[in-house]
Amino acid sequence: MQWYAWLYTPPPARDVLRALLALEPELRSIASAHIDHGVAHLKLQWWREEIQRLAEGAPRHPLTRAIQQAAPEARSVSLPLQDLLAAIELDLARASFASAAELDRYFDLADGLQRALVAAIHAPHPPDCVTQFASAIGQAVRGVEIIRDRRQDVLPGRTGLQPESLAARSRDQWRRAQAAIAGGDFAALRGQRVYGALHIALLDEIERGQFHDGGSPAELGSVKCLWTAWRTARQH
Repeated sequence: MQWYAWLYTPPPARDVLRALLALEPELRSIASAHIDHGVAHLKLQWWREEIQRLAEGAPRHPLTRAIQQAAPEARSVSLPLQDLLAAIELDLARASFASAAELDRYFDLADGLQRALVAAIHAPHPPDCVTQFASAIGQAVRGVEIIRDRRQDVLPGRTGLQPESLAARSRDQWRRAQAAIAGGDFAALRGQRVYGALHIALLDEIERGQFHDGGSPAELGSVKCLWTAWRTARQH
């Protein structure tokens, strides 16, 4: 799915997209159950400092250096990445969400990667509709990821939400994302829209299987990926 997002993103924005998509699993691995808790907190602190160094124009990690090279307005990128780290800290702490408002706050942080991408593409001041699009896409994608990986993900057991509720939330965010840029000419966002559509197609497959775990994360077949990406890009 990442490859199709890259393919349908116009060339000027491809480098920052590639770097940010590579950075996300690096950051999310901090909350992995396979990492010692103390080590995880050290990694989290290092990455906080590294994102701050990115904002100051002196990153050390190859991925943040790539982001700096592709996105001159590094500070606008670093702020939503700090939000993403805050969401990962909640995952690491196994924080519970006692209300819908608290869950919404989690997703408001977890959509940081997509907001970072539009901040890089539309720096220094993305239009409000583009920021809304990025936030909705990010929340839709994260919701599908949680459902896909629910046997490994720490979030579902802390919310009390059933997969069906998370699925409905993701679909609602997907509709919001499309509505935010309806009628506008935002060619640079084509790859992000493809990325969102592929996740919704994956959600369709999971729902057809009645959310059955099956022992491993669900995947979207290559033919389905190709058709969904092409059709979405043409519609955009």
